[in-house]
Amino acid sequence: MRQYFPKDMALTDVTEEQVQRAVERLNHRPRKVLGFRSPHEVLFGVEVRYTKLALPVALRT
Repeated sequence: MRQYFPKDMALTDVTEEQVQRAVERLNHRPRKVLGFRSPHEVLFGVEVRYTKLALPVALRT
């Protein structure tokens, strides 16, 4: 959590939304120790992969 909320930051200034966003990011981050699966994937038995979606463009052939 410290990467999102540094030690010198007052936690009273952190909103619930900011905490939930940080928790979601941490729980969906792949871990080497989990075989590059996220804690969320291991706990719920689902595979979640985020990929950058390409913008819709016409393909040239």
